[in-house]
Amino acid sequence: MMVKCDFCNNDIKKVPSHITEHNFCNYKCAGNWKKGRKRPEITGINNPFYGKHHSEEAKNKLRYERTEEHKEKIRQKAIGRPQSDITRKKRSESQLGEKNHAYVHGDSRRKYCYKFLGKNGVRERSLLFFNNKCMECNKTERENGKKLSVHHVYYRKMSCCENDEEYESGIKIVDNILYIKDKDKEYTHKIIGKRDKFAVLCNSCHAKTTTHNRLFWIRYFENKINKLYNGKSYNSKNNVLPDDIYLNTDNKNNNIKED
Repeated sequence: MMVKCDFCNNDIKKVPSHITEHNFCNYKCAGNWKKGRKRPEITGINNPFYGKHHSEEAKNKLRYERTEEHKEKIRQKAIGRPQSDITRKKRSESQLGEKNHAYVHGDSRRKYCYKFLGKNGVRERSLLFFNNKCMECNKTERENGKKLSVHHVYYRKMSCCENDEEYESGIKIVDNILYIKDKDKEYTHKIIGKRDKFAVLCNSCHAKTTTHNRLFWIRYFENKINKLYNGKSYNSKNNVLPDDIYLNTDNKNNNIKED
């Protein structure tokens, strides 16, 4: 049976049992038809809630409990649902550059020092020094699911190569004093030991050190490396075997040389 769409006036085919007072081509036509329309049967004094008010208890339930429940329903419904290219592009652009919560002076675009990467580089020697295990939770590369990260304790990717007195990712070193710029604040820290310290970390442990409270993590790893590893965090070029790992013990045969 043919009927007219109440919004676009197009002919639509419906079975007699599906014909109602108002008929539409699709949900879009139904939504556009409802926009700006008032239903007199539930407007004003005809509304069953007219003149009434929610109690504080009811307001709290609507504000918190139902909201969380509603969010969970939306989350469950969205699992596995593919996003359109336009949506993905908008979400990506909303997190670019300084809009991103983890943005720190464009540091992600800075390249690593050539001494850090490559065969027998500082990164590889640091992994061997810590026996290819996370120094926080002792997780191996296999348990991590990918290569372990070598974290720069002082957040300077070019610490092995460049002049320390120039700012890098909001940090510079002058006369063994670390200057940290964090948005509108600036902190200082006196470095104890070597300027180039590294910490081997798994994904979850490395994520904690990204940008939040950098001064805390600098002091934490500096103190740990100085106390447990005598200030060393990587093997020298002449000692690249995993067995060359020495803790702060009574071992008097520690022959590892610093670079």
